[in-house]
Amino acid sequence: MQCIATWLGADPVRCGLLAVPADLQLPDAWLAAGFVRNRVWDRLHGYPEPIPLADLDVIHFVRSTAGPSGTGTSKPHWRSGRQAGPGR
Repeated sequence: MQCIATWLGADPVRCGLLAVPADLQLPDAWLAAGFVRNRVWDRLHGYPEPIPLADLDVIHFVRSTAGPSGTGTSKPHWRSGRQAGPGR
């Protein structure tokens, strides 16, 4: 697990993207899916440079918008927030 943290920390693009949930003021949020998976794949397969991210999945929970089933409403936070990353 420590090697994954080291690999992510050595990637300046991913380090910069870690600020996205904070910039969007999402108190309970995580970066998911390809953010970690792609970097691990790159390292395990010996790619010298990280393959650029096509998108960024931000998962967050807002208790005030949660419905009776426990699902929340979807809001376009990313589109209204900072555009960051390769090609953005």
